[in-house]
Amino acid sequence: MRVTYPHCAGIDIHKKSMTVCIFADEGNGSQPVYYKRSFDTHTTGIQEMTTWLQEHRVSEVGMEATGVYWKPVWNALEGSYGLHLCNPEHIRAIPGAKTDLRDGTRVADLLVPLHFDSARKWQKS
Repeated sequence: MRVTYPHCAGIDIHKKSMTVCIFADEGNGSQPVYYKRSFDTHTTGIQEMTTWLQEHRVSEVGMEATGVYWKPVWNALEGSYGLHLCNPEHIRAIPGAKTDLRDGTRVADLLVPLHFDSARKWQKS
């Protein structure tokens, strides 16, 4: 697999929590590593997640467009990361059982070779 983003993250966002999966490929021939962690969706949780993403040198972040829950996370990350919004139907179409940890991993896996297009900024009305 051609790696477009060697340090990227996928986020599965819900009302009260989000599951984040970081894909890290050091490019030295070793296997890529996945780091997974859950955070609350309130301001402190988003700040903790941002610090964690920085510690892992993440440059690109993909997330599911789940209701309106993605919008505060998007707004907090905008300007610091390349952001990509994934249609939840694309995640559901991937074979296997659906779980929060798996969904974050699936978003990261789609982002690694860039299998979905970059999102346009959500416009406030």
